[in-house]
Amino acid sequence: SHDGSIDKKLWTVETNLTNGDYVKPDKDNPDTGEQPGLGNMVDNNNETSFTGKTEDGTDPEIILNLNQEETITGISYIAGTDQEPADGFEVYVSSTGRGDWVKAKTAGEPVTDGERKVIHFNDGTNLFTYDASYVRLTAKGMAGRELCIAELSLLGQTGDNVELAEEGGIGVLDSNYTGSDGSVEIPEGSLVFTGTYKGNPAYNTVLLWDENGQIVGGTDQDGSITAQQIIFAPVPDGNGTLGEVSDGIWVYFITPDHKDSVKPKKVRAELYRTDDARTNAGERLVSSTEFVDVPEVLPTITLKQGGVTP
Repeated sequence: SHDGSIDKKLWTVETNLTNGDYVKPDKDNPDTGEQPGLGNMVDNNNETSFTGKTEDGTDPEIILNLNQEETITGISYIAGTDQEPADGFEVYVSSTGRGDWVKAKTAGEPVTDGERKVIHFNDGTNLFTYDASYVRLTAKGMAGRELCIAELSLLGQTGDNVELAEEGGIGVLDSNYTGSDGSVEIPEGSLVFTGTYKGNPAYNTVLLWDENGQIVGGTDQDGSITAQQIIFAPVPDGNGTLGEVSDGIWVYFITPDHKDSVKPKKVRAELYRTDDARTNAGERLVSSTEFVDVPEVLPTITLKQGGVTP
């Protein structure tokens, strides 16, 4: 398990920040200028840093040349001192580094994780990915002020994840849950299990196991295990194409006519990913949870737009 940090061994760094070590370019050869210490920002060593400021009244910019295309979902940074952008960085991505910059979608302030700040490309729920060879960080409002960076990292895809709600996530549905067309998708009285997931709803499925290593489900008249699931995801604005979801909801249920044969004491969830949603080709296990106790007295649960209410 890891945070998706991308290998930095091919990276180079450019910036409009200068400090006392800056060597101005020869007037006849503008490529001779040098700013020592830029590599400290990407050397995987939090004890080294680079400090500089802009001299021309522009906001500081740091450009990472990845020297190959990467799939990027966010950045993290460690400030070397208290002199850091109050609102984090604006992040731009590019394939060429020559004018085709696109501003990456970000929501809210950077998230503090220990000594580092993390910025994910999301809108609060959907996780956005960008294929880029260049990444530009702009520190708004820091013109002429010292900016000190100890380490910069880019985050790739961390993989899928599943969680099973320990409190209020297991119970009996109190009323029919209907779909957008008015049809009953989950009937009243169903035994339901709920949780959250990170992944792609078009390619993910959830499976529940009990403490005896058996699939959680009812038994039909043929002796086959029967259970159903629904994976929820917000439909993005624009083309409506479902993409990666960072905090979606899943519901696994056994209908009333089969639930009486389901008596697990503990359950755990597994999340599977497939390469082809039509054929399930390449299906593999990508995440699982610890066991959660099933309440002896099952509470009632309400499913509604926007969440689950115990």
